[in-house]
Amino acid sequence: GLFLQQENFRGRLEKLHVKIRLGYQQESSLLYELPYLNKRKTIGAGMSLNYARHREVGYLTMENRLKYHRADDFLLESFDAAIFLRLRPEIQISHTWQAGFHQLSVSDRLLQLNPDYTTGSEKQVRFAEVSYLLRTDFRDQRSYPLKGWYAEGLVSQQIPWEKNDPAFLSVKLLFRGYVPLSGKWNLAGSVSSRIVSEGKLPFHLSRALGYGRDYVRGYEYYVVDGGDYAVGKINLRYCLLGPSVMNLRRLTATQFNAVPYAVYTGVFFDGGKVWNSHGLPDNPLNRKFLGGAGLGVDFVTYYDKVFRVEFTLNAEGESGFFLHFMAAI
Repeated sequence: GLFLQQENFRGRLEKLHVKIRLGYQQESSLLYELPYLNKRKTIGAGMSLNYARHREVGYLTMENRLKYHRADDFLLESFDAAIFLRLRPEIQISHTWQAGFHQLSVSDRLLQLNPDYTTGSEKQVRFAEVSYLLRTDFRDQRSYPLKGWYAEGLVSQQIPWEKNDPAFLSVKLLFRGYVPLSGKWNLAGSVSSRIVSEGKLPFHLSRALGYGRDYVRGYEYYVVDGGDYAVGKINLRYCLLGPSVMNLRRLTATQFNAVPYAVYTGVFFDGGKVWNSHGLPDNPLNRKFLGGAGLGVDFVTYYDKVFRVEFTLNAEGESGFFLHFMAAI
């Protein structure tokens, strides 16, 4: 396939992303954003299109692990289109209003494997969605903050295409805070939560803990489906090395021969829970409080790269080493 990312299209800071992926799992997407529509440079707008076809789909959760099915034909097709308007009155604050259309086409085989994959076992699902996103960012840096705070709130309303289909209202809140302590010590914490108006969601909309950055450390291999959830994380970190710069004289490329680095170590505690989950009875983590604690080492280097190695013990008595490629909080 092909992926083109142009962050200064036409020399006007316009963002253009194009992706074409062929073969087994297929996807085509387009993102265009015009950051400035007015002289004060506070209003921007954009649009996105995405079409995907999948021969392999996670169709069900059993023992809190996604079960996948492979087929020669496509099991799932999706199409998404959206337009958005962004207001940024200050550099740390932005408001985004978005309107979108979503269409999901499901094969007979996928519905045989999980009749609850869509509402009412519908083969084709269509709905519109309107949302509002507020972001505030007062961190000293994005990749590995040491001071400040970040918060966002997302309110989205799903509008069914057919009269009999249910409408969902969801509210998601996120807060991350960073407090420098004495010497080389630093404290970081975060809280993320979601509330959904419907008690039971179809499987394709029921992603809760274990997806993206909403997970409890120690449960990386598990997922918990449902509507409402909350997860909290706290890290006490100590700077072992740096921040400093190492010069590699043998490299002549100036963008690579100066390597900034820093190494942090510390302890962490996570906790989370999912409410109104509706998985099968053999998903033991549903409706259960998840807790994890452990020790970790973070290596921060150039181009905002973060490598984390953590040893974690979870509430089930399981332990292990985990490798991640972004800051935990």
